[in-house]
Amino acid sequence: MTLTRYAQKYPIFLSLAALLLILAVISTQIPSSSGAKKVEYDKPGDCAVSDVRVITSEELNKKKGDNEGEVWVSVLGEIFDVSTGRHHYVGSSYSVFAGSDSSAAFTTGDFSEKGGKKSLDEIEDKELGGIESWRKFYHEHETYEFIGVLEGIYYDKDGKPTDDLKNLRVRIESAKKKRGELKKDKKKKDKK
Repeated sequence: MTLTRYAQKYPIFLSLAALLLILAVISTQIPSSSGAKKVEYDKPGDCAVSDVRVITSEELNKKKGDNEGEVWVSVLGEIFDVSTGRHHYVGSSYSVFAGSDSSAAFTTGDFSEKGGKKSLDEIEDKELGGIESWRKFYHEHETYEFIGVLEGIYYDKDGKPTDDLKNLRVRIESAKKKRGELKKDKKKKDKK
């Protein structure tokens, strides 16, 4: 029996299918239960955070996916639950990201333990755009959830941005502007 004939013979089937579709649409509109807020950047050096959970490095370090547990990663001190993509982070080349803030590795591509601990002060400004792209990726990912901020280099114990983060944001914005200028210069040369 085809689906159309089945629906004609049993009208309740059509009603149930419609109800399931409506529930599916509504569920995508319901905000996450974590209540975590997204970190917003309005201008260079500005890092507005409100109602955010502050997480210690000890707590983050426990979220490596061991024993099928949660997998959290941190980018510029912003922590995301990436458990739905655990195969990328547990027992793989990206395992350096699980349970730590390995921001430099996002731009250098050095996924070793040493590469994961590298300071962003060692990274040239022009390379910082890669980190910003990854930060946005995690915020916009359909199944990864923003958890909070990491107390330490980028956020203090109250979840407020540190001077280090503010200075890094200025460096990132400066690099983006320079890349924009370089792209404009290249387009002008290509036209000639």
